[in-house]
Amino acid sequence: MPQVYDKTDFGAGSSRQWNFGKYSPEIVSIVLGTSDLSNGNGQTPRAPFDSARFVNNYISFAQFVKSNTRLHKLFY
Repeated sequence: MPQVYDKTDFGAGSSRQWNFGKYSPEIVSIVLGTSDLSNGNGQTPRAPFDSARFVNNYISFAQFVKSNTRLHKLFY
């Protein structure tokens, strides 16, 4: 999600940037990592889960979201 959050079409390679100055949500809900410990698709082995990396990336993403919006509430 951090790779595509600021894109209008949620495409990782997209050049279509979201205009945070024009529209800013009042509430953002972040729910990431809920299936990170699943068995995946059963065909491709899962990479080991790195909890420190996950937490650091999650915090960075939350800070990015907060810095680009005029949030009244941020849920995560």
